[in-house]
Amino acid sequence: MALEGWDWFIKLAENENFTKAADELQISQQTLSARLVSLERNLGAKLVVRGTPISLTSAGKVFLLYAREQCQAQQDMIRQIGEVAGGGAGVLKVGISHTRGSYLMPKVIHRLSEELPAVTVKLIVGCAGRIGDSLSAARSGMGACGCRHGVAGYGYGCRERGAGARRAASSRPHVVGGV
Repeated sequence: MALEGWDWFIKLAENENFTKAADELQISQQTLSARLVSLERNLGAKLVVRGTPISLTSAGKVFLLYAREQCQAQQDMIRQIGEVAGGGAGVLKVGISHTRGSYLMPKVIHRLSEELPAVTVKLIVGCAGRIGDSLSAARSGMGACGCRHGVAGYGYGCRERGAGARRAASSRPHVVGGV
């Protein structure tokens, strides 16, 4: 089953230029233009005002909002299916303190890559404040730091955050892979 997303429309809107968007997507400008014409025909609405730079119509702005939501939902769906299928896949973004980042994470990443080869770990290294900011802005899904209060000043202890799967963790006890 092919999952066609709207990433091409998002790139076009962000670049405001067919040539730049097509280059980033590694498709021809003609293919990108044909996709847009087909989409506009199917929706019965003009989404883009062609020019240099291009601009979005009111309908295009609405479509962009939904396209971004749909792309995020598709990424979430693929991640969750990977998790329940037992393999796990995607990118795990971890906010971590400098010391723990250099001491703990090489071991954790090695163990994780053996157990879940389709998961890539991206570290966001910094102080507790940066880790808290990263969690609050959803730039990381997990955080670990060694200061006494960890990220508690941001309303986090070692608990789930909202209805999502994001977790915040301080170093009491170590929650990063049991290392």
